[in-house]
Amino acid sequence: MHALVDLDILCYEMGSARDPDTKAPLKWPLVRARVEERIENILNAVEASSWQGYLTGEGNFRDALGTILPYKGTRDRSERPFWYSGVYHYLRDNRGAIVVHGMEADDAISIEHTLDGDSTIICTRDKDLRMVPGWHYTWPSFNQEEREPFYIGEIDGLRNFYSQLLTGDRSDNILGLYNVGPKSACVQRVQEFETELDMFREVKEQYRLRFGSYWDMFMCENGRLLWLKRTEDDDWYHRQKELERVVTDS
Repeated sequence: MHALVDLDILCYEMGSARDPDTKAPLKWPLVRARVEERIENILNAVEASSWQGYLTGEGNFRDALGTILPYKGTRDRSERPFWYSGVYHYLRDNRGAIVVHGMEADDAISIEHTLDGDSTIICTRDKDLRMVPGWHYTWPSFNQEEREPFYIGEIDGLRNFYSQLLTGDRSDNILGLYNVGPKSACVQRVQEFETELDMFREVKEQYRLRFGSYWDMFMCENGRLLWLKRTEDDDWYHRQKELERVVTDS
């Protein structure tokens, strides 16, 4: 199995490593050793025969899309963990990480996984990638438990995406629908649907109830921010227009 590893997560996780007694940042040799140990543990957990790591670079296309709220506008780069930059450059320069420009590491992982999902496995702690069908692995860290390799089918991946369209994503500063959370009735209905068209109809109706004739503008913006590319030129805008055409014609 070829492991596709989300190293953005590792930069935050290992970059924040501190001495348990003094609470001061760990010395770099200890941080580097932890990085190597984490990579080894991930690869062993998925029985990887090969692997590739990905880091987000410059020029994320989503930065220009957020008009409702600035994309990731609540994140302050000046408050990144102490060793964030050190881990980032180590992974880039010493562990062969691919630095992805113009989009996010998540997109590059999704694209690669879509090309050959039978022989690749996505390794991350980021729930956003769970919209991508195929094999996944979550390593344990902080309060997040390990999830041994598990498979996400196409419909389950779409359920995850359409649920996010309703709830939004606070970590990325994507505003969902007011007073809609994971336990809301509309989200529960999406989780029960067996076809994408049914999911689309439900989410469209919820947006229409709140935004009237402007529903498609708000839904499209959130969709473009949340959707992970499956090909280089993939864009949620085109998918939404096609789904709306099918719904209108049916």
